[in-house]
Amino acid sequence: MQGPGGWPGVGNLAGWPNIRRRINPAHPINQGLLHWWPMDEGSGAGLADMVGPQTAIQISGYAAPGSGRVLGPRSFGSALLLDGTDDYAPFSVPAHLGAWSICGWIRPDAWEYSSPYERTIVGVYTTNYARLFFGGAGVAGNKQRLAVDTGYATYISTVDQTLAAWIYVCGTANASTLRIYVNGVEIGNGASAATMQNSGTWNIGKLSSYGRYFNGGMAHMRLYSRVISATEAQQLYADPWIGAL
Repeated sequence: MQGPGGWPGVGNLAGWPNIRRRINPAHPINQGLLHWWPMDEGSGAGLADMVGPQTAIQISGYAAPGSGRVLGPRSFGSALLLDGTDDYAPFSVPAHLGAWSICGWIRPDAWEYSSPYERTIVGVYTTNYARLFFGGAGVAGNKQRLAVDTGYATYISTVDQTLAAWIYVCGTANASTLRIYVNGVEIGNGASAATMQNSGTWNIGKLSSYGRYFNGGMAHMRLYSRVISATEAQQLYADPWIGAL
């Protein structure tokens, strides 16, 4: 079966709102996969999880204008739109992650020009940070700082990024290395340290009580309890439905 744009299928099958693709537990790309939100519902404030509970997580602050659904990258279906003001989706990670990867399609529609110059993609702040975010003061033109943060250490890489353009990002962290991939290619890495306590309530599009809301589109956001490989980063970029039945 071919989905929009030639992709091998879609998540929420057209005309069958209660029939969704399922995760393939035997696929190696799903090892350590805690959450996977395709974000392809097309409407409403719920985000169904391919991995987790049957109850969808809910987007807080979801209301027009500025919130909603948009055409996803490469025209493979619907994607989530966050308004950068009060939209976010909380979810729970019950155990501390000594290693993690955050991967997904994003379309930044606005940068933050006030200190601390940050827009959170996915993150948590308990005793310290675990997050992937955009930000950067004094960066010229379309160059923006994409950063991965464990609380003990932050690695920042400068990337060329045009507003309203889709890119696929992955940030990985363990006790030794922080690493960032864009469109399946590693753009940099830096030294890490022991990851701080990060269990509790994480948020898509927001950093806990600090806000720092993401403004723009998101699709196929995944959270792993391990560091994905360079090959896996390429696979995820090439096929958003890799690992699904």
